Amino acid sequence: MGIKILIEGFIYAVILGAIVTVSQLFNARLWLNCYPKAIQEVVPQRTKKEIKIKLLIGIPFMLVMLGYPAYSTLVLKNTVGIGYNFWIGFINLIVIQNAFNLFDLFILDWLIFCTIKPKYLELEGTHGMKEYGDYVFHLKAAFKGFILSVIYSGIVAALTVVRGLTY
Repeated sequence: MGIKILIEGFIYAVILGAIVTVSQLFNARLWLNCYPKAIQEVVPQRTKKEIKIKLLIGIPFMLVMLGYPAYSTLVLKNTVGIGYNFWIGFINLIVIQNAFNLFDLFILDWLIFCTIKPKYLELEGTHGMKEYGDYVFHLKAAFKGFILSVIYSGIVAALTVVRGLTY
């Protein structure tokens, strides 16, 4: 079961990471709300077109973000059968969700955004801003993601122990 959870977490992180990266390559401003505040204050707000595009990307992103771990847990419940309990579901959910949280922090944020600093992530008018190297900003965001994943995992795990809730 442990290897399966790690594989599921890896798949989850790759899918979400790909959505983020491809959309950033297309237009990094779509993720303006994920930039440090000092950078956000220097650039113009997103246009209406950018907001619409972000919604088109954000809806599938959120469906995968919330749906994949829940579906994985329902499949796990059916596989385990009568031995399934809240803690099995909770661990499955928390590991899968935090696989992306850690991938986002270490790879997308710290390695790529803060260390490598590729040109496609640099927004117009922000060249050389020290906030591009703000590791603490991203650590705080990851901590918020962890707290939200604990809450979501608890809710979904509790719902999966309700008799009759299957896929």
